[in-house]
Amino acid sequence: VHFAFEALGSMKTIDDAYSILRPTGEAIIVGVPNLREKYELPVANLFAEKELRGSVYGSSRPKRDLPMFVDWYMDGELKLDEMITKRIRLEDVNQAFEEMSRGEGARSVIMFD
Repeated sequence: VHFAFEALGSMKTIDDAYSILRPTGEAIIVGVPNLREKYELPVANLFAEKELRGSVYGSSRPKRDLPMFVDWYMDGELKLDEMITKRIRLEDVNQAFEEMSRGEGARSVIMFD
């Protein structure tokens, strides 16, 4: 593949993402593994010109990007409300985690009064 995205933060899935790349492909690591772990790379892979890159918040620049996101939301171009599965109170957070572990309520938002 040309691009692979890893979002779990597992060393196995990082390795899988890198391994499936074609020469000159790029693996973007979004998930955060244990930061003390080391990733071993066979030297031969360097000659395939594959790239392994980490991404923090999608490489965004908050001072530039947040006002743009607010404008998009206010103009109706960024449909955040449609992404929310459920609005909950803080005292219901444990139930929300249980639901999430069952594959329900993936995008709950905690509402503070």
